Amino acid sequence: MLLRTPPKTTTLIQTANENAQNYNATSSDQPTLSNDSQQQTHDQTFASELGFLRKQINIEQSSKPSSEPSNIITRVRRYSSVELNPDDFDSNLPPLPPIPNPEILERVFTHDSFVNVLNIDEQTKLQSHNQRLENLGDAFLNFISALILYELFPEFDEGKLTILKAKIINNQNILKWARGYKFDAKLRKNFSDHDGDLGDGKVYSDVFEAYMGAIVEYYISETIDGKMDLDQVGKGHLYAKEWIGSLASGIIQNAKKESKTVPDIDKNAKQDLNLMLDLCYKVKYLTVSATPDSDSKFVSCVRIDDKILGYGVGGRKKVAETRAAMDAIDNPYSIQFFSEQLRLKSKDQIMLDDKRLDCVVSSHPNVPDDYLQVLSLALAKEQEEKNNMQ
Repeated sequence: MLLRTPPKTTTLIQTANENAQNYNATSSDQPTLSNDSQQQTHDQTFASELGFLRKQINIEQSSKPSSEPSNIITRVRRYSSVELNPDDFDSNLPPLPPIPNPEILERVFTHDSFVNVLNIDEQTKLQSHNQRLENLGDAFLNFISALILYELFPEFDEGKLTILKAKIINNQNILKWARGYKFDAKLRKNFSDHDGDLGDGKVYSDVFEAYMGAIVEYYISETIDGKMDLDQVGKGHLYAKEWIGSLASGIIQNAKKESKTVPDIDKNAKQDLNLMLDLCYKVKYLTVSATPDSDSKFVSCVRIDDKILGYGVGGRKKVAETRAAMDAIDNPYSIQFFSEQLRLKSKDQIMLDDKRLDCVVSSHPNVPDDYLQVLSLALAKEQEEKNNMQ
């Protein structure tokens, strides 16, 4: 069924289109502007025309039957199109998967506030902004990320896979990628940029997820008659997988390094270390936060008779101390503090190196160097406090 639009409204929209064409034609005779200036001028022109249209449409549609569908948004879209220029993107980011359908792209970069001011039926509004695509893209992003990690880390259990996936697709990363592609500048909205930055910039992260949803709609979704193009489905799947895999490559590489160097945690390590020591020795742990952000890591060292014998890192203090105990058990120098029975069984007879164990080491295979520096400062501060108390 063809959609009908009141003749006068159609004329207004066409007038806006003609104005846009005249503007584009005359602008070629003007001095060349920068991309930012051209975009700003275009946005101002479009905002002015659209503001006029909104007023006229609100007045004229009050006489239009509510049951009659509207194609006003479709016509307004023809006036403003989204242009994604790779030259504007962060050079460190991979290319965007192509979405050759302009209508889908318009929805990706249209916030609901942009169309909610128009006096049109709710279904038309729903099909004109990016919320449905964002919902679809959120699920697809989770699936693609989970699939990538499932294939790359066969040794990880479901807990480790979930933690790693959360590191990849947290809002902070998604917002960084969205801004790197200038999605925030392309979003059509009815509020200021300052307001868009509120709430951790979630409104711009949603655009990234809407782009993921656009990949699904263009390449993977069934047609109205229930048919699927398997070649297109495969292409969309690979586009998304390569794109997200490339964006997350740094996190993935770090996880691979950790999986090779860090052994599985032994929850009984602290208890085992106490049982192995001679009764005259006591274990002391120094544990401090190694990172100031919300994704905090703790670094710990274990000391026996003021000699540092083990180091550990973990997302919680308990985990860091447990890993430090594991490291101390594997440290040959710890034999000097073991019970006599264990010392006799050991083939290694290593003399205690006082200088080596009195201070924090400069490097360790399982602990980043900057974490060791934090630990060294904490140890020096602790020693200073002891001296002041004497």
